[in-house]
Amino acid sequence: MRSARAIVGTVFEPVSTFRSLADSPRSFVVLLLLIAANLCVPLALSGKISARRAVLAELGEKLSDMSDRDIDEAVTQKQKLVEFAAVAKAVVGPPLLALELALVLWLLGRYLRARPRFGPLFSLAAYAQLPLGLRSLGRAAVVASRPQVAPDELGGLLPSSLHALVHGPVALGRALSGADLFLLWTAVLLGIALHAAGKLPPLRAGLGMAVAYAAFVAVFLVGLPGMAGA
Repeated sequence: MRSARAIVGTVFEPVSTFRSLADSPRSFVVLLLLIAANLCVPLALSGKISARRAVLAELGEKLSDMSDRDIDEAVTQKQKLVEFAAVAKAVVGPPLLALELALVLWLLGRYLRARPRFGPLFSLAAYAQLPLGLRSLGRAAVVASRPQVAPDELGGLLPSSLHALVHGPVALGRALSGADLFLLWTAVLLGIALHAAGKLPPLRAGLGMAVAYAAFVAVFLVGLPGMAGA
């Protein structure tokens, strides 16, 4: 019951809820809920993955040496790999991301001259992922409404960022993908978590989280994808 109230409170009263969670951390129920929400995506994807085009692009010049049966087997294998990766990400993703976010918040808190405890930060990082769980449910609904989905479409099934509205250079598109409703919501919750667990003033916690989020966009959404595509 307390976990259910905390989940509802994260959406409607995050500040008071996170203060309570900082004093009495718990994360098992919310992690199970996040895993269940994430599993809705591979469940909806079952039998709908259209991987032929991706496989043909990957094979390239090897196509001339392959029979139709070999190509069909490669497509089937690709579909199974995509489904397995989606399931693995759904199960392992929430606890692993909570651990990573808690470590980032701990380091950021120390930099801002606070001493947040790691246990409460892990709990708060788990609850801060609730917007991402809602995004997974939205993606699952989109998948359920479509007859087929290509592997490279999975990340853009739910247009929730400015990237979906503005057309321009590739680098600009990657930067605008950081202006995503669910990612920004999560970042706000992480700022509140830093305030609640580190006993930091709201302004300092908010500015610290804003800088950290800008660094995340610059490195993981713009820099590294740009290097991979170079």
